[in-house]
Parts: sequence; C-alpha cells; structure tokens
Amino acid sequence: RKFNRPPIGPVGMYLSLKEDHWALAIEAALGASFGTFLVHSEHDQQELRRCCQRARVGAPFSYVSSFDRSKLQIPRNSLPPREFQTVASVVKINHPDLSHVIWNYLVDQAGIERTVLLEDERAATVAIFDEQRALPSRKGFTADGFVAEVRGRGTQVYRPVLKDWSRPRIEIDGRDEEQDRIRFESLLAEKRSEIRDLETRIRRCTAREKQSASACKRLEKEADELTDKAITLDTQVQQKYEELQDALNDAVTGGGTEDLAAQIAEVELQIAEKEKFVQSTEQMLSKLGDEIESHKEQIERKQADVEKLRTENEDMVSNAQFLEEELEKAAQDVEIFRKKIEYAKKQVAKLEKHRDEHKPEYDRELALVEETCCSREELSGAVAAVEGVMDRDTPLELENDDDVALVEKLLAKMKANISSLEKECGSLEELELQYLRCEKDYEHKQKMFVKIKGPWELLRGALGERWQKFEAIKAHLQKCANFSFNYLLGKRGHTGTLKFKEEELKMVVRLNGGKGVRDLKSLSGGERSLATLAFMLSLQSETPFRAADEFDVFQDAVNRKVSLLTLLQFAVEHPGTQMLLLTPQDLSAVDEIKEDVIAKHENYNDKFIKLVRIS
Repeated sequence: RKFNRPPIGPVGMYLSLKEDHWALAIEAALGASFGTFLVHSEHDQQELRRCCQRARVGAPFSYVSSFDRSKLQIPRNSLPPREFQTVASVVKINHPDLSHVIWNYLVDQAGIERTVLLEDERAATVAIFDEQRALPSRKGFTADGFVAEVRGRGTQVYRPVLKDWSRPRIEIDGRDEEQDRIRFESLLAEKRSEIRDLETRIRRCTAREKQSASACKRLEKEADELTDKAITLDTQVQQKYEELQDALNDAVTGGGTEDLAAQIAEVELQIAEKEKFVQSTEQMLSKLGDEIESHKEQIERKQADVEKLRTENEDMVSNAQFLEEELEKAAQDVEIFRKKIEYAKKQVAKLEKHRDEHKPEYDRELALVEETCCSREELSGAVAAVEGVMDRDTPLELENDDDVALVEKLLAKMKANISSLEKECGSLEELELQYLRCEKDYEHKQKMFVKIKGPWELLRGALGERWQKFEAIKAHLQKCANFSFNYLLGKRGHTGTLKFKEEELKMVVRLNGGKGVRDLKSLSGGERSLATLAFMLSLQSETPFRAADEFDVFQDAVNRKVSLLTLLQFAVEHPGTQMLLLTPQDLSAVDEIKEDVIAKHENYNDKFIKLVRIS
C-alpha cells in the first residue's frame, strides 16, 4: 500500500520465446536481467528494499524507470539489416498492462533492438568481426550461447557465456505438453539406439583387442625363437673359430699347408653362410620388433577407445535407466490411479443401489417428520445456528444422544440469558424501537459523512499538492540563500554554508580556506559582523524596507569597505527595496565605493544613494 506504483518483476516472468531455436542465445544475452525488478520511482525502490528487510530476504536488483514513459520507438536506420534476427525479434513480452516499461528497460540496459542473433562462429566472424559490414551493433550471440563482440580499439572476443550445465529459463509461450512428451519419447528411443550401437562397437573393439593380443603373443614367441637361433649360431661360429685357430696352430707346427688352406676355405664359406643367415635373422627380428610396437600402439589406442566408449556407454545407460525408472514410476502411478478410479466407481454404484433401495422408506419418514416438527430447511438452519453458537469443529449429529443433550442444555441456558436480559434491557418491543431509532440516526450520520467526505478528499489532495510545492519552494530558497551567503563571503576571501532544519539554523564559516567555524563567538568582531551581514542579505525576502544600525562598528577599514560595497551593490541591484544604513563611523570611502558601483552598473541613477550626515 505504500508503493506509488506496484513494482514489476522479476522481468523474466513476463518473457517468452517465439522460436525455441534461440533459447540458449537469449539466456546468454538476457539471463542477467531475468531477476530484475522495475520500480516507478526511488521512493518505490526504497520501499521494496524495506519490504525485503521485513521479510528477512535479500533485496533483489531493482531498476528505476518511470511507468508513465511511453514506449521507445527505434528508427529504422539505427537497426541491423533485415537479414539479421535480433533479440527483440524473438522475445515476446507478456505483461497485461505495462509491457512498454519492460521494453524500455531491455532497450536501455540490454540493447535488444540492435543485438543480433547468429547461427555459429562462422556467421559471427562475417557479421561482427568484418569491418566492412558496419552494423549498428558490434555485439551478437550465437545459437549455442557464445558471444561475439568487438571491444576497445578492434579487440575481437569470442567466448562462451553459459556454463556447461546451464539450461534456458524461458520457453515458447503456450507449449504443448503432449508434443513435449512425444519428443521426449523419441529422444529416449534415439538414446537407446545409440546405446545399442555403442555396445556393438565395444564388442567389436574387444574382439579386435583379443585378436591383436593373440597376434602380439605369437610374434613375441617367434621373436624369442629367432633370438634363441641367433644365440645358437653365435655359439657355433665361436666354436668354428676356435677349431680354426687350433687347426692353424697344428698346421704351423706340422707343416700341412694344403690341408689347412682347404679347411680355411671351407670354414670361411660356412662363416659367410652363417653371417648371411644371422643378417637375415636380424632383419626379421627388426621387422618383427616394428610389427610388435605397431600392434602395441594399436592395442593402446583400442584400449583408450574402449575405455572412452565404456564411459559414454555407462553415462548413457545411467541416463536411460533413470528415464526408464521415471517411465515405470509414471506407469505405476497411472495403474494405481486407474485401480482407485475403478474402486471408486464400484463404491458409487453400490451406494447408489443402496440409496435407491431405501429411498421410498426414507421419503415416508421424512414427510412424517416435516408434518410433525418442521421442514428440512428450517431444521438445517437451526442446526447451523446452534453450531455457530457452540463453536464446534465437527458438525452436530441429531441421531447422537450426546449431541441432543448438549443442544437441550444450551437451549435452557439461552432461555435463562434471555430472561435476565429482558429484566436488564427491557422487552423485545422496546429494544426493537431503540434499534429503529439508532438505525435512523446512523443513516442520517452516514449521509452527513458522504456529504463531508467529498470536500474532505479534495482538501486532502489540495493540501498534499500545496505541501509538495511548499517543500520545493523552500528547498529552492534554501539553495539560493546558501549560494548568496557563500558568494557574499567570497568577496572577502571566505567561504560559508547555511544548513536549514525545522528546529534550528546552522551557519559554518571558513576563513581564508581554513577549518570551518560553527560557533560565531569564536570569530573576531569584524568577521562576525561580516558573516551576519552576508546572512541577512542572503535571505530572499521581498520586504520593501531594510535597515541596519551600526553594522560596521567592530570592523576594520578593509572589512568596512567590503561591507559598504556589498550593501551599496545590493541596494542598486534591488531598486524596489528601500535601505536605511546607520553608522557612527567615517563615511569618506563612500564616494570611492560609489565610483566602483557606477562603473559596474550602466543604469545607475544618482538618486540611488543618498548620504546624510548628522552633526
């Protein structure tokens, strides 16, 4: 009730999308403004903060925007080309009465009319970073939540605005839940198909991994065999070399040169064959080593792929399991509700059958009771009245003997109260007569109140308006007086301020730029007289006469001259005011001051200043 106009907010509650494709882009562009409250004035802003304090909650961000301000009209030449979509073109404002206030806020703070929407980074590069495009706005948002903008002197920025887990908070107005359910089921079917494909890929990769592992083991076994053969050949070569050495020694000793030469040739031939075999074996070992390393790298890559696919499969399986659990839970709830509905239908049919069977007997007894006692409506009214008097939480049941006893006891008590009240207040006829008189008196006073209320409302409204004008005029006069006071003191090199309050006036004087003096008693006589004179002249009162007696008694020659110059200039500037200045001091400086005044005022008249000396 203390708001001038109720606040609007949060802003995001009144926004919806025209196209679901731009949901992430709008979240990135306007997400920070969704929680903002719009208020009509600073008074409403302070009242909103006080309300939050009373409710013990943090005050939301609020923005002051006049609700009476008309909707902003954007010129066509200030908008991006028609080929670009903007934030304003895909956002719908749904407030019933004050949609123009939200529009003005989004235009002022977010620039929705010139912020473009782009498909991807390539489109952003062409539209924002290309200097030849020359768009009105150098900022845009992509469909996946990235912002592209040019900062400062051509700094190009392309970065994500939203977190990975962020989701759009506004959607298309009037979304069909059935379509959402169908889309959800189709998405679930796609995820299940992707899970099956991943499982198939995992099985294939596992089989390939097993084949690669078996091939790697086979190659390692062949490499071990070749290594053993190489070691055996080296041993044989060493043995042959030792035999050759023995034979050479025997030949040198025994003189069998021809046999020795034949044996050497035969051994050299064997050595050449063995070396050739060793070289081929080493080449084969190198080739097998390369194949083993290649297979190991393939195995490592396959293992990484399998681990990645296993992780993705586990995530998708968990999501699918969650979705299946939700569907199963929903199906169970549907089945439970269906059984409850069937049971309720059976109970209703059973009760209707029982009612139809006993209805004739019930009608006969009801007619007999109505003839004997009272009608059903009268009985229901009486029971309701008794329940109201007894202040019961549960309804009365007249079939219950305890309830009947309570009613009889209450009836006896009420009869006794009626008898005592008749003795104290009079009979019922006297009370009715008194009631009629009071009712006539009330109607008469009500008419008088209606007659008085209209003028009172007008007076109250006029008083409020006049009081506001009075406060505005008072504030203006206070500012003028403060400015004039400081201006007059400044002629002597001082400064000063006037602080007005309802109960007191505070005057602060600074002498030659020093510290402020609040107590004028601490000033010298001349300074105090100068401050008092400045205060009197700063008051904006339109009085026809002003008089000052011995205003320069306690002033030195410099202050006296400044005071006389100030008074004479004030008198010339206010020709409608008659000023009388009395002083026992020497007035020889008046002629010099008059010359200064004449030099500063073209319309000066000799009759403005008249000097009278009394001997």
